[in-house]
Amino acid sequence: MGLIDAIRAERLIDQVSALSDLEDEPGKEIVRKLRSLDTAAIPKLIERLGTTRREEYQRIVEVLRRLVSEENLHFFMTALESDDSAVVGGVVQVLKGASGLDANRLLPLFDNPAVSKPALLAVLLAHAKHLNAELLLRQSSKLEHGDLSMLFRILGDAADESFIPKLVARLDARNPVLRSEIARFLSRFNSTLAQRALHRLLKDESKAVRLAALEGLTRIGATMDVGELCELLRDADLKLQAKAVDALIQLNHPDTVRYLVDLLQDESEYVRRAAVEVLNEIADSRAIKYLLSAVKDKDWWVRSRAADALGKVGGARVIDAVVRLIQDEDPYIRRSAIEVMSALIEASNRRGDRSQVRRSFPHLLKALQDPDWWVRERAVDSLAELGDKRAVPVLIRLLEEESATATGTSRRVARRQAQGEGTNEINPAAQMVLVLVRALAKLGSPEAIDAVLKHLREGDEVTKKAALEALRDLTDERHAAQVTAAIQEAVRGGSEGLLAAADEALRAIERRCAEAERAGTGSAEHAELLSEADSGIRRPAGALQFEEVDPSRLKPGDVIGDRYRFVRQVGKGAFGAVYLMQDLMVDEQVILKFLNPQMAADEAALKRFIYELRFARRVTHPNVIRIYDMLQFGEA
Repeated sequence: MGLIDAIRAERLIDQVSALSDLEDEPGKEIVRKLRSLDTAAIPKLIERLGTTRREEYQRIVEVLRRLVSEENLHFFMTALESDDSAVVGGVVQVLKGASGLDANRLLPLFDNPAVSKPALLAVLLAHAKHLNAELLLRQSSKLEHGDLSMLFRILGDAADESFIPKLVARLDARNPVLRSEIARFLSRFNSTLAQRALHRLLKDESKAVRLAALEGLTRIGATMDVGELCELLRDADLKLQAKAVDALIQLNHPDTVRYLVDLLQDESEYVRRAAVEVLNEIADSRAIKYLLSAVKDKDWWVRSRAADALGKVGGARVIDAVVRLIQDEDPYIRRSAIEVMSALIEASNRRGDRSQVRRSFPHLLKALQDPDWWVRERAVDSLAELGDKRAVPVLIRLLEEESATATGTSRRVARRQAQGEGTNEINPAAQMVLVLVRALAKLGSPEAIDAVLKHLREGDEVTKKAALEALRDLTDERHAAQVTAAIQEAVRGGSEGLLAAADEALRAIERRCAEAERAGTGSAEHAELLSEADSGIRRPAGALQFEEVDPSRLKPGDVIGDRYRFVRQVGKGAFGAVYLMQDLMVDEQVILKFLNPQMAADEAALKRFIYELRFARRVTHPNVIRIYDMLQFGEA
């Protein structure tokens, strides 16, 4: 009978390949006959999975799916030992789609080294709700690390909250991957027992387990001890440390500052950085003295973030303390202090209330004499933001001094180069001239026009462009004729970039005079003179236009570089301002960070940024902001 059944089975299997549909009557009849030949047919059908053509493969899988049962399951269990991936793959499809099977019968296969564990787990996942969770958990010690996550995924469907004690009993398992998976499983349940177990795992020797426990507690919104969270900031794993920072910020507990005091004195700069990151988000007046101490930290990041936090806190106490720090002996502390003051002034401008920051005026004037170039430049910027026109005469005098210094330095460098001496000497006074011209423009006093016109006539191209930009804002109807004539004379024979800047400045002045005429405060003669002067320096058609960008002037909808549309400012820090842009070329939102002028002029800093860019642009981790490129817009 065995031989005859085998021959019949072979013939029926050959007919399967000719079937168009297993649901029509001929198809159903063949399946019935194959079922009657169960023992003879199923091994041959399984064998065909390894030899059949691609188009017939799925039809055999469907036939086997109709034939599989508790009685013949052992054939399929044996087939999972096959070295033929086509056979194993087909059997997995059959068992996944089978109904009415007791999948617990497959669990002993974990002890069979010939059976593919990923294939077995794929089958069990399809029947997870009918598995014995305790029996399944016992298999965890037999799996490779990579398969444990799938096992616990199956447990997620097979087990419920009543299974938690079984998992808690395994918290001391030797395998850290197993403990990590237990932590992730426990985070599905917001029960007292699960929370207690996760808190215990926060002290696990494995950083992966600690991270999984913290993520779990955060996910279920568990009650977190602020002291325990603060201690996690000392963790050597930076990913866990960052997660603890996020948790502390979200918790925003009133006692957080008290626990951070010791962390701000920790030997590790990474611990101090983490502590100041928390303060930067949750700090209030109670944190002022600790932030002021952090401003003196030896690590630049800690100083910078503490300065940002103080700028957010604000208030008279911060202003008075920062004023004292501006006079500190340490130049790096003075730099941080002047950054805080700048942030305080900007915050007051946004609120429309400068009453408290006005007291900084005399101290900012004094800072103009600071020996450190950074402090001087930021003091100029802060005075411009403060908007007190009493600073104009002082800044004009300083502009004359810095201009003379810059000229002397340029001549000395040129002389050395003419003598064949190489020099990398930086000219900070030349950068200060640009900063002063822009500050005078922001203060908006026509009193500065003559000083700016001098630099339009005598400066290099970069200085002339800055002067044109300033004159665009400074020139009122009374000075329009004088400024127009000076611009026309100064840019004659200049480069395309200079002509473009002059064209833009004259258009702005022309619009202002036209508005004044409509308002009854201007004259038609001035407008006519401007129009004639403007047409006299028009750029030739088709000439290349160079775009100069001042990010502080950007308005929503403005496009720079014919590519980036301004959306909004995201933030501002010690190194520059961050803006959200729409990249019109690829239709995606990107972030552009514009370096502060003093940072952009620091050759050493730029070299460091370029060095970091080479590596940072390769980072593709989803939790890390990727840096794509460093761009330059005109001379900006």
